Amino acid sequence: MANDLDFAVVIGVEYYQQNTPLGGPHSDTEKFMDWLLDPNGGGLPRDATDPKSSPNVLKLLSTPTYTPRKDDLDLWLDEKMNGIVKGNQGARRFYFYFSGHGIGVTQKNSALLFPLWTRTNRNYALSSEKYLDELLKKGIFKEIYFFMDCCRNRIAGVEGLAPTWSSPLPASGAVDYLLYYATEFDTAAFEKPVIGQEEGLNNGLPRGLFTEVLINGLRGAAAGRNGKLSIGNLLSYVKLKLPELASAHNETQIPKAMLSLDPDHEICGPFQKKIAVTITFKVPGGKVILEDADLEVVLEEDTAVGFWNLNLSRGQYFLRAEGQQEGMKIFVDGITNQYVYG
Repeated sequence: MANDLDFAVVIGVEYYQQNTPLGGPHSDTEKFMDWLLDPNGGGLPRDATDPKSSPNVLKLLSTPTYTPRKDDLDLWLDEKMNGIVKGNQGARRFYFYFSGHGIGVTQKNSALLFPLWTRTNRNYALSSEKYLDELLKKGIFKEIYFFMDCCRNRIAGVEGLAPTWSSPLPASGAVDYLLYYATEFDTAAFEKPVIGQEEGLNNGLPRGLFTEVLINGLRGAAAGRNGKLSIGNLLSYVKLKLPELASAHNETQIPKAMLSLDPDHEICGPFQKKIAVTITFKVPGGKVILEDADLEVVLEEDTAVGFWNLNLSRGQYFLRAEGQQEGMKIFVDGITNQYVYG
């Protein structure tokens, strides 16, 4: 069943009037859009004539011939929120996703640069904090999620703009939020050619590292052993996997989250509890021990056949040869299903 009371804005800016073009925002935005429309993901309603779009989603992509403007966002959101109020139906969730250039303003605030941003037109950007604060004041959405895949380095005099709509007084209803940045304040976020097992990723095209890990997590990789994907599960997964992926590209990147939502609150799912995996042994013949995250022995068996086909619960495991302390960690998440030991 579609979540008709959920809404979203997704923005990917590759082309700028003055800044260096980026390579990943459009594909990253499309991946996030796919998750929004996935019944086991965001579950937003699909358009009756275009299944890749939704009447509840505004998608803005900059191209060499089209330049999204701040008014495009403000007018669409104002219209949707007015419709919700007039319909007296209330709304459940609002998702905001941005991929492009960004500038850090404070620990909580970043300026999300629109295509017309220049060194002289330096405030032509969205203030993440001001947009979040105004949405909180409106009180229309019960849950608000901001995901921002952009740098947060500082440039003097840049603050970002508030929306053109505002509320004179905060609403009385309870509203909770997640403000999730790809990187810590005054640090860079990176896009790199990412090669993965997921269909469509093996093209070597640039992807935002944060978005790559985030989408994997939202598709079930972050789910707990019970198959449920809570906000806490997602944050823990991205905090673990993003630095690992960045390190593989000789970079450092640590995500930053601020939230009022309960970490135990489920964001999507549920997902299957057991994952079918194959562990192949480079040198068959010896006995190998598989332990779970609590160091409990899951399997202790000879490897003469050369591989194990197993159904494992989600989470981290450790493989080691009998009598050895050193070994190999594997993370069973439903994304990677093939492992090689030895």
